[in-house]
Amino acid sequence: MSQIVESWASALDGQYIDMDGYGDPTAQCHDIWLSYLVSVAGGQQFQGYAPSGFTDSVFTSFPVNGVDSVVTKHYGTAGIRAGDVVFWGYGSQYYPYSHVAVALAEPVGGYVACLTQNPGVAHRESLILAGALGYLRPIRDISDSGVTPEPIDKDKPVEYISGSRNNGTQVVSGGNKPWIYLNDSNHTSFAVGAGDFQITTTVDLHGTAGTRVALTAYRVKYVNGSDVEEVFLEEIDVTLQPNGRARRQLVIPHRLPSSEWRTRVRITVPQGASPVTVGRFSWKGHKWNL
Repeated sequence: MSQIVESWASALDGQYIDMDGYGDPTAQCHDIWLSYLVSVAGGQQFQGYAPSGFTDSVFTSFPVNGVDSVVTKHYGTAGIRAGDVVFWGYGSQYYPYSHVAVALAEPVGGYVACLTQNPGVAHRESLILAGALGYLRPIRDISDSGVTPEPIDKDKPVEYISGSRNNGTQVVSGGNKPWIYLNDSNHTSFAVGAGDFQITTTVDLHGTAGTRVALTAYRVKYVNGSDVEEVFLEEIDVTLQPNGRARRQLVIPHRLPSSEWRTRVRITVPQGASPVTVGRFSWKGHKWNL
């Protein structure tokens, strides 16, 4: 499995994932698909919506919402590999209301190891393939060569990194693009110092429905109290949903070459757009020392 898929799966494993506030409970299997679409496949959340309200309609009605720009459709289960998104049909024996999960390996004996959710939190489980319709495969290169900018040596000492900011007081007006801050406006870096990093950030946004913003990760060189260089890492576009809310994840595999470097996320609100509030901001991942 590629490191980018493993990093995404590890970040979500054991958590309730709710990307759209839909359903009861709100942490549905469909939220795993939406998270993967945005964080790994490079799509936008609206592209992953199910036209019928049941998750299998993403597959049966394909292409809808322009999702064919980021994934391809494949019938059956014989070709499934790690990183494919598997759909089970409505009315199937084991998933009568349909189901979706992300494969973490090739199938073995009629089962496939997946990251799945509902029942329960996001977790790894081998799911029976009976009733599976097929799978969607990201068009972008999600292999280590295509996504990870630097190879990571897992034999080196590892440090677990995590944290969150919950005060929800950072309001960004149209035409501005500040760093998302952690505890106050003077703290914006959640990874610092030389190392290889695999970090997933989760951002909750609030504002006017339909407002579009960008979330962009950078590594920043900080010398004598000033930023002297910014290097682009990853970016996703976000559209606030009809309830004025959005939750997005940004997976950031990268290397910081020395102690002068740190990692930040910037939010960009277009000129003329309504203000957007950054609510909860959290990060979770690992650092391998150089």
